[in-house]
Amino acid sequence: RTYKVACLVNGCLSDSSLAVLITINPTPMINVSSNKTSICLGDSAIITVSGCPGTLLWSNGATSSVIKVSPATNTSYTATCTLGSCSSNQSVMIATLLTPNVTASGLLLCGQTVTLTANNLPVGSNIQWRRDGVDVANATNSTFVINSSGGYDFTSYKLQNLSVENFNPNQVVYFIDKNIGFVIKGSNILKTADGGVTWTTVYSVSYGPTIPINSMTFTSQSTGWVVGESGLCLKTIDGGNTWTYIPTSTSFPLKKISFKDLSNGVIVGDFGSIYYTANGGNTWTAVNTFNGGNYPTFLSLSFVPNTTNVWAIGVKASNGFIAKSINSGITWSEVSLGIAQIPANTTFNDITFTTINDGFIVGDNGTIFRTTNGGVSWQLQLSPILSGLKDIQFLNSQIGYICGTFPNGSFLKTSEGNTWKSLNMYAYPVSLSFVDENTGWLTNYGNIIKYTAPQCSTIPLILTTNCCTVFETIKSGSWTDASTW
Repeated sequence: RTYKVACLVNGCLSDSSLAVLITINPTPMINVSSNKTSICLGDSAIITVSGCPGTLLWSNGATSSVIKVSPATNTSYTATCTLGSCSSNQSVMIATLLTPNVTASGLLLCGQTVTLTANNLPVGSNIQWRRDGVDVANATNSTFVINSSGGYDFTSYKLQNLSVENFNPNQVVYFIDKNIGFVIKGSNILKTADGGVTWTTVYSVSYGPTIPINSMTFTSQSTGWVVGESGLCLKTIDGGNTWTYIPTSTSFPLKKISFKDLSNGVIVGDFGSIYYTANGGNTWTAVNTFNGGNYPTFLSLSFVPNTTNVWAIGVKASNGFIAKSINSGITWSEVSLGIAQIPANTTFNDITFTTINDGFIVGDNGTIFRTTNGGVSWQLQLSPILSGLKDIQFLNSQIGYICGTFPNGSFLKTSEGNTWKSLNMYAYPVSLSFVDENTGWLTNYGNIIKYTAPQCSTIPLILTTNCCTVFETIKSGSWTDASTW
């Protein structure tokens, strides 16, 4: 448009001024839109501006009509369109939502309950928990409780070609590793090389009456020993494939054999029998400490780690009996537990020392004793059952197992040495052998039973919301009932 001006004074009108041209530019009318107004952290949004006939400039410095943004926090993006001296702007807010995450009350689901909690959920989220790619029914809350089966898997294997009637009540099981193991059937030794699936007889008494075998131990992968009734003592140097008779100069029943190292070993048995060797079992020397009058029957023994101390336990006149040697079995003396509350007619059946200071004794009537000072004093532990406890084994100073028989079959476990939990089983185990916390074997009257702890495998759990899907992983155990026999 053109503009002029004239001046009117006392009726006189001046000439018009020179014309001034004013150009009127239109104000740009722009529109800013986004395909998303909220995103998950790490996600992106596409923002578009339209209707800008001039120069475009975004608040983040971009100049194109379409921009892709991935803000870490809530961010406002402004587009300014300039046409000549005129400009206009419009903004859009992109909200960044925190990514949901899952926390667990525990990382291992092996017989426990684990609670999963979803955090950082957007307001109004629709939640669905999934397991193995499948929606979990009614799992639509921010917390999800996983209940395991409690899961102790006992798989019972009948020994090949053996029946219940043919089993010796004192059957022994001994595994060197997860594959190689032995079990005693009366006077026969059977070996497995496949974890108990198949068994082969590697020794059988071929002369006179059968002589039951009572104890087995190995000092290395290749060298092992067994002892039994009538002074029986056998040795293997080829991993149990063949066995050689070793004379012991006695016909008394021998109940237990144990070695401190490759050289020093002790055998105990009926009528106070004790024999020791200091040359790897080439010769055995009798100890006559308990040979007079009312003999004790020794049932088990244990060397104390890193010492020359040996403890032997059993029964004398229907009550528990304990003896100790401080020189690897050469001389012995009777020891009193100093505990008044020992039930009458309680036989001590097994003993083990896990460290110089920590030792355990188990016996009839659910009896469990513990020492934490090398045997200076003993404490009676609370037992969850009153069965005759027959065998005890510790994998380390904390994790241990006990099995027992009548009147109730029992299988106990401790994870710290102070308290024992009953892992119920409906059999009567008399011997056990564990190679680690996950795998062990027990024998009862007719079966060898393989124990498999809950397998703590990795299972992906997926939390989905209306904004994000987050993949979380926890350690999980069995989701099905444990097998029984």
